[in-house]
Amino acid sequence: MDIIVIGIIFLLLLLIAIAFSVLIVFLFRNFHDVRGFNRNGIHRNGTKYDDFGYDKNGYDRDGYDCHGFNINGYNREGYNRRGYNQEGRNSKGQYNRIFDTNFGKDGFYSPRTSFVIVTNHAKQRMLERLPSRLVQDIDKLAYEAFCYGKSKRQIKKSSAVLIEEIENRYDGSVILIYGGYIYVFSKDCKLITVYKNTRIPL
Repeated sequence: MDIIVIGIIFLLLLLIAIAFSVLIVFLFRNFHDVRGFNRNGIHRNGTKYDDFGYDKNGYDRDGYDCHGFNINGYNREGYNRRGYNQEGRNSKGQYNRIFDTNFGKDGFYSPRTSFVIVTNHAKQRMLERLPSRLVQDIDKLAYEAFCYGKSKRQIKKSSAVLIEEIENRYDGSVILIYGGYIYVFSKDCKLITVYKNTRIPL
């Protein structure tokens, strides 16, 4: 007799648990977050967009958020929040290597994984060879050279040949010219050395 009672109680508890689970699922299905979207991305108004025209992820019908940027971080004119397009140029056409999505064309690894680092040797050479006004912030100067320095693909071919000679001398290096000086970087964005540019016309 006791076994039958225990079985009935167990069955009742099981039915209550199932009913409770169904209720939770039903309520959750119809739950709307603070912006009015349910878990399927449908707004209370019955569409995928709220009353301001944005979906659950905050993008409008053209794929731009309320600040005017798409999922890749570019606005309708093709510039990111720092003002550079996918080719690394700002609205004035000025080039910045950091923002070039086809980054490897100069021979570097991505700065998103290999940060710009100044070796001790490069620091010594910068202090020896550059005017004191330029070396007040060595790391900043190296970063600027990395961003804005001209590589062999950015200058005329006759000058590019001279850069290739230096690259061969420093095996596996990438040469950038910035502010009248030659900056020798390794492929993983480390500055190896610096010296004055006396023979490569830009």
